[in-house]
Amino acid sequence: MALTIEIGRELEAMLAAQARARGVPLDAYVKDVLEREAATGEEHSRMERLRAADRIRELSKEIQLGPDLTIRDLIQEGRRL
Repeated sequence: MALTIEIGRELEAMLAAQARARGVPLDAYVKDVLEREAATGEEHSRMERLRAADRIRELSKEIQLGPDLTIRDLIQEGRRL
């Protein structure tokens, strides 16, 4: 469904800044905000978990380990600290 709303310049600038900070297009960010606000209780928690999992998958695509470095090595190093 497409929806058109009129918002003030200040609100638009604030939303655009928040979208840029998250690295997403403005329309996707506004849709996400509306979904979070509309969701309640357990559904809200489920949606947050799904979004977090999607973000983790996106970030993991950017992670590059060395040829002789494994996730297990990183975990063990973390335990030593």
